Amino acid sequence: MAATASPATQAAHAVFQRFPGQWEAVAARRNVGALAFWRQALNDYPRSTHIEEHDVIDTHWNGPVIRFRIHA
Repeated sequence: MAATASPATQAAHAVFQRFPGQWEAVAARRNVGALAFWRQALNDYPRSTHIEEHDVIDTHWNGPVIRFRIHA
């Protein structure tokens, strides 16, 4: 975790550490701040791998979906 990480990023990293495995994060299409947050939080976390970002438009969701794995 970066020494200058925001409290939100620190919280995300703490949750990642406690619950490793396959994850999915979504952000409302208009919420560019949330998308930037997830990208940075994953980039800064050393045990995140297999990061895939998809633009989903269907009857259940309309926006970016980030799928990734957190290793223990």
